[in-house]
Parts: sequence; structure tokens; C-alpha cells
Amino acid sequence: MNNQIIIIISGILSVTILLPTITAELLTLAAPNAFGQQLMFDNIDKDSSSSGLDIPNNNMTDDNIVAISTTTGTNASSAGASSNMTRTIPVITVLDVINSTYIAPKEIDEDESERRMGRAIRDRVNDVLHTVVMSNATIISTATITNAFVDESTTTVNNTRLLDEIIPDEVETALERIRAISQPANPMLELHTDIETVCNANNTSLADCDINIRIR
Repeated sequence: MNNQIIIIISGILSVTILLPTITAELLTLAAPNAFGQQLMFDNIDKDSSSSGLDIPNNNMTDDNIVAISTTTGTNASSAGASSNMTRTIPVITVLDVINSTYIAPKEIDEDESERRMGRAIRDRVNDVLHTVVMSNATIISTATITNAFVDESTTTVNNTRLLDEIIPDEVETALERIRAISQPANPMLELHTDIETVCNANNTSLADCDINIRIR
């Protein structure tokens, strides 16, 4: 009976001694890291950074890191925020000369002819202005529009006024004169424009332009 008790106690002691070792070895089995890879450790050391508890940390070698971009700080720190990044945008100059002819049947409503031709001229000017800047950019311009039918010129530094007021008014005046001098047998109204534009832009939100328009 005593022998049986001794055997049982010995067995319990053996299991107690071996259990931490078995548990530690189980902890060294493959564990997925942040990149889906599996890591194996030869032993467990609570003071070592190779512990399975350290896997989620950024203890990666240079071979695991791909540099995307770098920034230079504006103070003594080693790196700055992305707002500190600068880039060089070249000054772009566009020089453009457009010669256009607009033709409309006389029988079309006069207001409709004036509206469509005025919009067409305005759009041609806008196309050049926004070649080097965004559509919502600020345009600083000096524009002169000459109407050969009345031998008058108008100069403005307000680009919005040029597009929305002056061009439509000058087109209306020109078409009135064309109708007055046009031969009855001629079924068409013909309007010509010469547009010369020089624009400078050193970024995408601001342009400085000189515009000369001649309606004839």
C-alpha cells in the first residue's frame, strides 16, 4: 500500500515538473505576425525582445521596411509633418492667337444669335486662360476689346466683367451693324474675332494675363 502511495506521489511530482516545460514549448510554436508570416523561437526568455508577446511591435529588420517618402523638418526634429514638404512649380507662359469666324442664319432669333456667339467667344478666351491654371483659379488680367464696326475700344482689369458683360455687349453691337449693312440676298450673319493672349502662371491657382480681342 505504501508503495502505491509513493508511486502516485512520484507521478504527480513528475507531471508538476514537466508541465511548465511543455507549456513553454507550446508557446514556441508558429505564431502569425503582422505580415502573415510565422516565427519560430528556440526558447522563451521573459527578458528577451524575441518573445511571442513582442510580435505585434515594430521590431522589424530593414528588410521588412519599404521607405515611401521622407520629409525634412523645419526645426531641430529629425522629421516634420507632410505640411512641411515643398515642391517647385515652374512658371508657365502661354502665348496664343485665335482667329475665329462665327456664322448664323439671319432667320434665327436675334437674341439667340447674340447669346450663342457671345458665349462662343467667351469660351474661347476661357480655354486659353485655363490652359495653365484650374477652372476656379483667380485670373488677374488686363483686357482690351476693339469693335471694328464702331471703331471703339474698351479696356478692363476685371476678368469677370470682360467675360460676362463686355463681350456680350460688343457682340450685340457688332451683329446690329452687320444686319444693317448686310445685303438682303445674304442669308447669313458672319462675325470674325482675333484673340491674342499672353498668360503667366507660377502655380495652378493664379494667372496674370494680357488679352487683346478684336471683333470685325
